[in-house]
Amino acid sequence: MHRWTVPSFGPPRRHDVDRRSERDDRQMESHVNDRHRTLGPARRVAAAAVGFAVLAAVLVTAPFATDAGAVADAGQSGQVVSATPVAWTPQVTNGYVRTFAEVGNTVFSGGSFTTVQAPGTATAESRSNIVAFGKGTGALSTTFQPSINGEIFKILPSGDGQTIFVAGGFSTVNGQTVRSIVKLDATTGQRVTAFNPGAFDGRIHDMFLRNGKLIVTGRFNKVGSTARSLTAGLDPTTGALQATPNLTFTEPRRNGTLNIYSADITPDGSKMIAVGNFTKINGQGRYQIGMIDLANNSVADWQTNQYGDGCSKSNEIYMRDVEFSRDGSYFVVVTTGAYSRTYLCDVAARWNTNATGSNLMPEWTNYSGGDTFTAVAITDDTVYIGGHQNYVNNPYVGDNVAAGAVPRDGLAALDPRSGATYSWNPTRERGWGVYGFEITNDGLWIGSDTERLAGGQYRPRQALLPI
Repeated sequence: MHRWTVPSFGPPRRHDVDRRSERDDRQMESHVNDRHRTLGPARRVAAAAVGFAVLAAVLVTAPFATDAGAVADAGQSGQVVSATPVAWTPQVTNGYVRTFAEVGNTVFSGGSFTTVQAPGTATAESRSNIVAFGKGTGALSTTFQPSINGEIFKILPSGDGQTIFVAGGFSTVNGQTVRSIVKLDATTGQRVTAFNPGAFDGRIHDMFLRNGKLIVTGRFNKVGSTARSLTAGLDPTTGALQATPNLTFTEPRRNGTLNIYSADITPDGSKMIAVGNFTKINGQGRYQIGMIDLANNSVADWQTNQYGDGCSKSNEIYMRDVEFSRDGSYFVVVTTGAYSRTYLCDVAARWNTNATGSNLMPEWTNYSGGDTFTAVAITDDTVYIGGHQNYVNNPYVGDNVAAGAVPRDGLAALDPRSGATYSWNPTRERGWGVYGFEITNDGLWIGSDTERLAGGQYRPRQALLPI
């Protein structure tokens, strides 16, 4: 059984923040402020067992992080999806894709785009930021063609096999005034009028069905006339505002806009982890990241200083995505922010859910060396990360290659136990980054703003890497 050991990196090299990293971060922040990332994640459908792969790289240990162990055992983990995408996905010919959902044999994808082309055809058809197509064929639905006038951040099946929730930054659906969230018939694309929440005064970035409640997060402060700070609970049938969650997020960084950029909830619905532009929750210091005890509608005893006020000054915030493991025992955060020797910028980091106290530290970290991670998805065996990075396993330097760095253009797979990098390496045209992952029983969906992956195969803006 082959074992990989940690290399000796030697002393850290001194670097100022690289100009290219600063430029990339400014471009990203401008783009995010205009359209928002949340990238996201739409990623929480049951993952299937997949084939074995071996480890190709070594454990990354940040200059200050907890040592997660000296070896990564290739015989115990490394199950990943195929590095070759299926051929039947439709071609999204402009904009970008960030979210996916499945209802029966129909796949839905959403984001910001206006034209989609079925596989094997030369004619682009109009679609307003959302498209439905047949699983295994890519045939575009001729009945599901809703008109939605803004970006879609999240599509979520309602669970009845007939309807979906759609959330984002829109104000009209099929010509009617509908703000930020709507429930649609999954066949006809028509609005389900029985679901009629109060109007949100800002965008919704994420939503989750837990314990009979639809929980939403984003950039809003009111639902109808009722104050709700960045998170709210809705009745999934009527849309009626629920008593909880109801917390107060305050004091954004750098006079920016308060928001929960990305969030996730444990499978049992007990805890929520949120990252975004806030520094206090219910008056307690929680700098860009905080854990919520949903059962008690309170701030959990979980606090870290590792996402403090540092990194690139071009970023209003540098948090980009967060996701819990399938059993809820840990979560992984990915960031932008340019290289830092002090804070977890341009880093993927694993954290234990049940840890308590102040100034907590991650279990492991994996550095890009100065390029942005934008999305994360987790199965039983693998942590998938995406962005516009060139390398992983590359600590200590800014946009330079250190000993042990592993080339991984735009996509990488990590061992969830140690953060070690697997040999899986489909490659992806990097662009802005991965806007969102979705794990399904068929494999890993990838939404992005680029056209090619897996050695240059043409899969514009959406691709499925199968099990």
